[in-house]
Amino acid sequence: MIDRIYAETKEFPKEEVYGLTSQFRRAAISIALNIAEGSGSSNPEFRRYLQISLNSVKECVVCVEIAQRQKYLQLEESK
Repeated sequence: MIDRIYAETKEFPKEEVYGLTSQFRRAAISIALNIAEGSGSSNPEFRRYLQISLNSVKECVVCVEIAQRQKYLQLEESK
């Protein structure tokens, strides 16, 4: 997922480098990093990290919506 987001956001307009591009990439990276960081923790602590990751997933969903509305991103319908 992170590789795909990097590839797609590479095509975003240059004026989005410090805006949507950066936010989208940071949210995607946060998902993986929080899961990794929490994986060695106790169950309650790990659940906390998973919740943080889930919040980052929601952030990515909003980034996709914004990118589509701005015509930066055109996703194919899943079959």
